[in-house]
Amino acid sequence: MQHCRQLNDTQAQVQAANATITEKETQIENLKAENVEMQNTAMQSITTMMQKQAAADEKLKKQLADSQKQVKELKQKIESMTIEYDNLKALYEKAKQNLDAAATTAETTAEKTM
Repeated sequence: MQHCRQLNDTQAQVQAANATITEKETQIENLKAENVEMQNTAMQSITTMMQKQAAADEKLKKQLADSQKQVKELKQKIESMTIEYDNLKALYEKAKQNLDAAATTAETTAEKTM
């Protein structure tokens, strides 16, 4: 009878141990599943972040290219305006010389007729 009781106690311990093992295995599987889910979420977040960064980089590259193009166009415009200014200044100086010459001629003619 004592052996029966020991056997029953041992079987109860085995059942308790098996139940604990099953519970721990379930917990481990649940943790593994949560870990995989967290890793997937992290990868999605990283992918999204990288996509946003790539889009921002492309936007900046386009803005830089547009700015460089605008600078080039403005430099060409300045160069063109500088040439036009120099030409107009030369015409002004020539007109001023002609006006001075005409004034001198007019004075000379006026003095002779007097």
